[in-house]
Amino acid sequence: MTFLISSVRRQLIGGFVAVCLVFIVALLVGWSSIGSVNGKVQSGAKELPTLEQATGHARDMVASELGAILDPTTISNHEGDVQTFEQTVQALSAYATTPAGKAAISKLNDALATWQGLDNQALGLAKARKTAAATKLATGAANTAADGLTTAVQNASQAISDANTSAAASSASSSKSLMLVIALVALLIAVAITFVLARDLSRRIQQLLHGINDLQERDLAAIGEGLDALARGDLTVNAEAHTEPIASNRADELGQLTQTFNAMVEGSRLRIDAYNGTRAKVAAMLRDISSSSEQLALASQQMANTSEEAGRAVGEIAQAVSSVAAGAEDQVRSIAEAKILTDEVAMASQASAAGAQQTADAAAQARNLAEEGAQAVSQAT
Repeated sequence: MTFLISSVRRQLIGGFVAVCLVFIVALLVGWSSIGSVNGKVQSGAKELPTLEQATGHARDMVASELGAILDPTTISNHEGDVQTFEQTVQALSAYATTPAGKAAISKLNDALATWQGLDNQALGLAKARKTAAATKLATGAANTAADGLTTAVQNASQAISDANTSAAASSASSSKSLMLVIALVALLIAVAITFVLARDLSRRIQQLLHGINDLQERDLAAIGEGLDALARGDLTVNAEAHTEPIASNRADELGQLTQTFNAMVEGSRLRIDAYNGTRAKVAAMLRDISSSSEQLALASQQMANTSEEAGRAVGEIAQAVSSVAAGAEDQVRSIAEAKILTDEVAMASQASAAGAQQTADAAAQARNLAEEGAQAVSQAT
């Protein structure tokens, strides 16, 4: 088996790729956020009038006031400088998004309104050809208001700059927090993938281990107990299969292990069926042998009874033979005596036979003589 199960390895690689993608997305989002903030800051820095520009416009506006007082024909130029400064204030107001920036712009507008009021009075005196009074007002109260206006411009510019710096820092912090959150999410995804894979792998392995233990402790043990009982002549022990196959549609190493386990389960069931079949056949054979033994015992009993009766008959025959033997001895003696008598009769018969032969010979000779006499008589006649 390889170091890692192929399916688990593929899933781990897929999880690693997913985590890497999440990290890449986090980096892209973070860089995009930081780039967006930097772009806004840079764009704002380009569009936002600098402190030098704002104070320069204020100085030009104040300086052109004295020129307009001394030469009323330049009032239009002065009004252009005032309009330029008002545009500068509006530009600063557009970037005053924080409470401090808005407060600074409000003070700047108040200072501008105060100076414009004094400027309008001075220009009115200049138009009335009261140049001395207009000059005194411009260099006095109006100049003081101009100093306050310059200070307000500096404060507003500083407040807006601080606000932009704070916003950039806050956005960077938010981007960092977002990156940390995304990284944490990626870590959680990796942990979740690892947990799911580990739980699935552990569940499969535990299922296989439980099945193997069940196969060994129940099915194979049942076969062993049945064979031991069969060896002792006990045919009453029945073996049963308890372990069930494990369903699996995996094509990896775990799937191969599951298929091997299922083959073992099927093999144990075949062995159990073979044992039960053998036990049934042996039991049937023994029943047949027992039945034949009973029939043999019955026949033996019948033969024993017949032998007993034959024994009694043989006894009776022996007794009869004994009686016959005793009679036979008497007959032998009688026969011996009869033989002696017979021999005597035979000898007498032989003697009689010899006499009879002689008589026969004499008769033959007499017959021959008679025939010859007859022939002689016949010839004589």
